[in-house]
Amino acid sequence: MAVTTIPPSGLTDPIVGHNFLNNGDMSIHQRTGTISVDNANVITLDRWRVRDSTGGSVDVSQSTDVPSTSDVGATGSKFATSLYINCTGATGTVGANDFAYMSQAIEAQFLQNLGWGESGAKSVTLSFWFKSNKTGQCSVQLYGEEEGRHYNASYTVPDANWNYYTVTFPGDTHSDGQIDNNNGGGLSVKFNLTTGSNYQATAGSWTAGNKMGTSSDVNQLDDAANDLRWTGIKLEVGSLATPYQFRSFGQELRDCQRYYRQWTSGSDVMLAMGRNNTTTNALATLHHLGMRAAPSLTVSAAADFQVGHAGTSSACTAIALARQDQEVSTISATVSSGLTAGEACDVAMDGGGTRTFALSAEI
Repeated sequence: MAVTTIPPSGLTDPIVGHNFLNNGDMSIHQRTGTISVDNANVITLDRWRVRDSTGGSVDVSQSTDVPSTSDVGATGSKFATSLYINCTGATGTVGANDFAYMSQAIEAQFLQNLGWGESGAKSVTLSFWFKSNKTGQCSVQLYGEEEGRHYNASYTVPDANWNYYTVTFPGDTHSDGQIDNNNGGGLSVKFNLTTGSNYQATAGSWTAGNKMGTSSDVNQLDDAANDLRWTGIKLEVGSLATPYQFRSFGQELRDCQRYYRQWTSGSDVMLAMGRNNTTTNALATLHHLGMRAAPSLTVSAAADFQVGHAGTSSACTAIALARQDQEVSTISATVSSGLTAGEACDVAMDGGGTRTFALSAEI
């Protein structure tokens, strides 16, 4: 068993058992519902991206199909949710430039203790539960986002049951493998779903380029009946896979909200207080958790929001961010008329169907 010591100068190695990935148990799904990925690049369950360039299509959702007690053992981690990919449009023939994968990018500044790019680069171990009715050889990749280097590893799906897999990746000692200390993407974990010949390479070494699979990998999207599920995904330092460690729902949610935060409501909900800037524009200050970077805004529709002022409200014709940083954003809400410049106001979701206001700072 590895033992971590804390010398007087502080902790010198990454904490054994720490998961570099967010939402590995698939418990957080702020975007909610089923997300269709049709020849697209889409974040699905929080932090997990599904990208498909094959022309096929999949539906991604949160599932309660998870490893049973008999799968994980009496003392094993008990999961409640999984990420479910349902192949809805098969990709029978994969072109040379086609690819599809599920991935998560890890912020570079959180990887500094790995020491990559040096002779003492530390290895990391990926462990996960996976269930698929498509058996055969599959690949998972580590990809250095900054220098464009990859390491492919293979694993074999023996049956259509839940199975547990571990893969150890050596640290990248090449000088080009260094991970900069910033808030950009440092390293991605990519589960290959299918790849064309131009994205295939031999597994087992750090190599320049972005080759996501091998020529021996099965095409997991070749039949509309294919179902794929993951949970308990963990990436940790060292060559030993330790049990999955759950965090509270609130802690996991807060970590995911560093990259995406969504407000959803079907009733009147105030978002922020402010003042009327002109007779048609209001500015309101929204304080949010520290995000990775200045966020971008997506709303369901401008008309789903209203400006409250002087005992009444006016429907928005446009809503945007006038200023944003990692901590605070200024909402700019435009209405047709009726505001009094300088008066206090609020910006809120109006009543009716589901309204969505979302800030994104995804990698």
